[in-house]
Amino acid sequence: MNGSSFLFFDANTLWHKRLVESLGEVADVTAFLPRSGCRIALGKRESFGSGRSSFVPLTLPWGWASTVASFVQPWLAGQVIRRFATLQTVAILASPAYRVLARHMRGHLPYVYYGTDDYRSYVGWGHDTAIAEAEICRGAMLSIFVSESLRSRAIREYGLPPNQTFVSPNATEPRFLGPADVIPELLIGRPRPVLGILGALTDRLDLNLIRSATQLPQVGSLLIAGPVHPDIAHQPWLSHPKLVVSGKIPHEQMHSYALSMDAALIPYSATRLNYHCSPLRMYDHLATGVPIFAADTCDQIKRKQASGLMVRSPAQLVKGIESHVGDPRVLRRDEDLFWSRRAQDLNDSITAARAEVQRRTA
Repeated sequence: MNGSSFLFFDANTLWHKRLVESLGEVADVTAFLPRSGCRIALGKRESFGSGRSSFVPLTLPWGWASTVASFVQPWLAGQVIRRFATLQTVAILASPAYRVLARHMRGHLPYVYYGTDDYRSYVGWGHDTAIAEAEICRGAMLSIFVSESLRSRAIREYGLPPNQTFVSPNATEPRFLGPADVIPELLIGRPRPVLGILGALTDRLDLNLIRSATQLPQVGSLLIAGPVHPDIAHQPWLSHPKLVVSGKIPHEQMHSYALSMDAALIPYSATRLNYHCSPLRMYDHLATGVPIFAADTCDQIKRKQASGLMVRSPAQLVKGIESHVGDPRVLRRDEDLFWSRRAQDLNDSITAARAEVQRRTA
């Protein structure tokens, strides 16, 4: 499928943007950026990243994914088919919210589904989310999921043929390989080793595990590289002298914090959302090479085989931190960690799927 192009719905999240940028190195990609407004409008295409990616601002009325989807998304399908579709174009739908769009593109524009999270666990999305996702997947020429657990569930519950599914995990960026360009000021002079958590402190994390790690004498400092959610800011242990909280950090600076850690903690709590997720932070930490201590609550982390990655139950993990928080870094240049590899694999899998569809219909 030389000269292929993709229409990506939508690139409003960090991980979608990184994938779109990387896809732009191997194909032409137009990503849509929806925002809510009082009207319906497609903006002008603008360049995006350093490759062949571009984005199109998309203004949609409130309720475009639910209450008014039945008339907004058919309009969008018509606009997309008229303005962007070519013989080589494939749409990538990255949310069950595009069910109506998928219906109106069938027969006009081939599409794949890209399941980037367990949307069924989102607050307020409800049972209809599974129905929408199943409908999109059954009409797709390929269904892509960020974790094996999501793929297996879709095969089992939606009746998808395994050979029409594909796993494409999240990834990281080369800047996390280091060395650190700057040591964050709040870590200068802090007791070592620094055990760190990338991202916000929320109830999605096992707070008891974090508190236990803070109290270990083998841990010099525990860094929260992100803000504390207001719902848990009252926790008394957050005033522990070992704890240092950065507050909100621009993602462009996140690698400096990751590379300044001596070890990393991924303390997901036991929820369905965490079980099915593809954790960006795991790939960030693998790139830095620090010892990683992860709770056994995420299927993708449990499946990952990598030196320096310890996956245990919370109680066992505390003991592991005691013994190994001072272990040396593991130097790696594993290309499988990066978005560039994901983009190439995604392009290849879609190319193969389209060739198979063409073979069957010839």
